[in-house]
Amino acid sequence: MPGSGSSIWGWVGILAFHTVKRLHRRIGAAMATTQMTMMLARLVARTTLGLPTSASAPPTSWHRARSRA
Repeated sequence: MPGSGSSIWGWVGILAFHTVKRLHRRIGAAMATTQMTMMLARLVARTTLGLPTSASAPPTSWHRARSRA
């Protein structure tokens, strides 16, 4: 770390280093977010959803008891 007698260029170098470090971290986070979004999009594209038919799930005894009341 530059002492009290150092020039402004020492401080500029330190500031540039930390700025690049933060920028690199943010770019990495953005790339990871993009990769996760693409993986989710591929998963959704491969998935087919359909509504189940009403005959596939017969009413339970709770429904029968509730309808009599």
